[in-house]
Amino acid sequence: MKDVPEDWLQILRQEYPRRYGGNGWQALKKIVPARLSEGYTWEQLLEGTKGYKKYCIKTGLIGTVYVKQARTFFGPDCWFDEDYSEPAQEVRYRRPEEQTEEQRKIDAEKAKEQFRKYGIKGV
Repeated sequence: MKDVPEDWLQILRQEYPRRYGGNGWQALKKIVPARLSEGYTWEQLLEGTKGYKKYCIKTGLIGTVYVKQARTFFGPDCWFDEDYSEPAQEVRYRRPEEQTEEQRKIDAEKAKEQFRKYGIKGV
C-alpha cells in the first residue's frame, strides 16, 4: 500500500477509541486496503479515527458497546469520512468522574441486567 506506514494496523489500534467488546481488527487487513483502493488516503483514515476518538471522549462513550467496531468504522459505509466535530445531540452518557456513587451503582445494575438478558457472560 503506497504512502501507508508498515505498522498501519498498530497505529489504528492505538488511535481508535477503546470499546467494550471486540473490534474485528483482523478484518481490517482486507477492509483498509479496500478503502485505499477506492481512493481514500491514509491521512483521511487516520484523521477520521482521531476525530471519532475525540467525539467518543466528548460524549462519554469510551469503553462502552456504543463505540463502533473498527471493522464497521472502516467498512463500506465509510464512517471515518463523517464529521465528528460536534455531537449530533446532547450528551447522554456521563463520564465516570461526573457520576455520583449511587448513579454508578444504578448504571452497573442496568448494564448487568442487559448482559444477562442477551446472554453475555463474564460480567
